[in-house]
Amino acid sequence: MIDILGCLLLLVGGSAIGMSMVMEERRRIKAITTLIHGLEGMERELALRLTPLPELLLTVASGLEEPISTLFQHCGTLAGQETQFSIIWGETLKEHSYLGEAILDILYPLGSILGRFEGDEQCRSLRDAVRSLEMIREEVRQESRRLGKVYPTLGFTVGAFLVILLL
Repeated sequence: MIDILGCLLLLVGGSAIGMSMVMEERRRIKAITTLIHGLEGMERELALRLTPLPELLLTVASGLEEPISTLFQHCGTLAGQETQFSIIWGETLKEHSYLGEAILDILYPLGSILGRFEGDEQCRSLRDAVRSLEMIREEVRQESRRLGKVYPTLGFTVGAFLVILLL
C-alpha cells in the first residue's frame, strides 16, 4: 500500500513541477503586460500634461500590479534626489532581472531619456519600447503555448520514470 502511495506521489509531484513551470511562464507574460500598461500610462501622462518625472512614476505605479508597480514606485521615490535618474533606473531594473535580458535591454535606454528630453522625444521612446515589448510578449506567449503542453507531460514522464526506477 505504501509503495502505491509513493508511486502516486511521484507521479503527482512530477506533474506539479511541470504545472509550476507553466504558471511561471504565465506570470512572466502578466509582468510584461503590466509593464506595457505602465509605459503606455507614462506616455499618455507625458503627452497630455507633461507631468514631472517623480510624480509621473508614482502616478503610474498606483495603477499597476506587483511586481511592476514596485519598479515604478521605487524609481519615482528616488527620482527627486540628486542621483541621476539613469543610475536609479538601471539599479532598479537590476532588481527585476526575472523579466529577462531582452526586456531589460529595451528598458535600460529609457533611463537616459526620461526626464531629460522634450516630451515628444520621451513619448516616442516610450512608444518604441512598448512596440518592442509587445513583440517579446507575443514571442513568450507562443513559446508558452508550445511548452504549456510539454512541461506537464515531461513532469509526469519524469515521475513515471522514477516510479519504474524505484520499483
